[in-house]
Amino acid sequence: MARVITVGRQCGSGGHSLGVAVAERLGVPWYDKAYLSREWGDLFDRFDAREGGLLYTLSAGGGRAGSLYGSSLERDAWRAGMGAIRDLTREDCVVIGRGGNWALRGREGCLHLFVKAPLPRRTARVARQQRLSLEEAGALIRRADRCRAAYYRFYTGGEWGGPGGYDCCLDPDRLGREETVAYLCRIWEKIR
Repeated sequence: MARVITVGRQCGSGGHSLGVAVAERLGVPWYDKAYLSREWGDLFDRFDAREGGLLYTLSAGGGRAGSLYGSSLERDAWRAGMGAIRDLTREDCVVIGRGGNWALRGREGCLHLFVKAPLPRRTARVARQQRLSLEEAGALIRRADRCRAAYYRFYTGGEWGGPGGYDCCLDPDRLGREETVAYLCRIWEKIR
């Protein structure tokens, strides 16, 4: 059975780069929204959770997959995405975002990770990386996290970042980036 780490993360937590670093250290591929969009066309982008997008608008009030009256297109896009993730994870890999923990729930050989960080650190990181003011970065983070939560809630009925969907929740800044990567690589060896 293939071993997989799924990485859910707060905007600005460093979770994406952490997932990439772990995959590179392990010598396994990593998959994220950009990869899935390239491989499967605009399927993922059309129903993305960005504020103002179709999915965000539909999900802002909560709900679950299948709660849209007469609309199967969104459910079909979600199912295709979950199928794509399951197909990719037939081999060892890291899946960043896209509800990977949900797609692989109950499957052996997986570690479902959620990466968080305090808002001031996330704000400073996003401001630095995207050359924004602290106010702009804070607004971007709040919007992104709201959209991610709506996306997850809409399709899974679960709480994005909630303890029920993840095996491990960590703040990589607490241990230091290199130690966190090393820690996750040690855990990788024990995944069954």
